Amino acid sequence: MTWNIWWRFGPWEQREPAVLQEIAMHNPDVVALLEVWGDDTANFAEYVATELGYSHVYKESMMIKGANFGNAILSRWPIGESSCEELFGKDETGEGRNVL
Repeated sequence: MTWNIWWRFGPWEQREPAVLQEIAMHNPDVVALLEVWGDDTANFAEYVATELGYSHVYKESMMIKGANFGNAILSRWPIGESSCEELFGKDETGEGRNVL
């Protein structure tokens, strides 16, 4: 499953329970989350993984309004290794994007 969770744009607090509900309903083996947010106190990918019993890895690509913005992978199985590459365009747009 892949899902762009749309960071903290719009009514993000109302979307949180829907994200958990949909992932739980479909019960995928692997989930790729795009536009994941995190800050000094919480990370949405970690929250979802903990709530649903997944392993996870997260990598931020930039900061927006004091919060991290990045990608995450959730897996039913332990994630033994991961890597991340920055995508082209940061110099041109000022926005960091990555592939995890």
